[in-house]
Amino acid sequence: MTDSLETGLQQVAGTLQSLAIPFLVGGALASSAHGIPRATFNADVLVDLLPEQADRLADALGSDWHTEGIGPSLRAGGEFHLVRVPTAACIHLFRAATAFHRSELARARSLGGVPFASVEDILLAKLQWYRDGRGFSDSQWMDIGGVLAMNAGMDWQYVAEWAATLGVSDLLERARADVEK
Repeated sequence: MTDSLETGLQQVAGTLQSLAIPFLVGGALASSAHGIPRATFNADVLVDLLPEQADRLADALGSDWHTEGIGPSLRAGGEFHLVRVPTAACIHLFRAATAFHRSELARARSLGGVPFASVEDILLAKLQWYRDGRGFSDSQWMDIGGVLAMNAGMDWQYVAEWAATLGVSDLLERARADVEK
């Protein structure tokens, strides 16, 4: 993570915390924290942000952040890219919209005072992203392998139940077999 991304993430996390908006860091930052680190130039943040809270968030972040259109974007698709204008640091906000998202938020673990996805949840999210990308992302697959290789003692019952619900059980089995090779 670059210094500008780290600073930007700390600013967004602090703002979300001050507004009492539940969130967690996911994506490559979470899989790197729980698995094998890799470079990334953005942060993925799952937020339980209602579209009507978007203006409060935009106002609290201030003019250093590009926030125009955050409300309509969250209403339309549940995703918005915050860009810190002075540094071009990019924070992708994803609105929590599913039962799995709510479970992720409830199970988040604090790392350095910032909530991160649990090891089980980042594994499941990465499997879902890999499936959604039709299996074309080598970086997603490497993140999955890294999380599996470094965390043999995870809650496998939880993982199996959600993998079935999310329709990624086949990918989980394949990834575990790859790691065991």
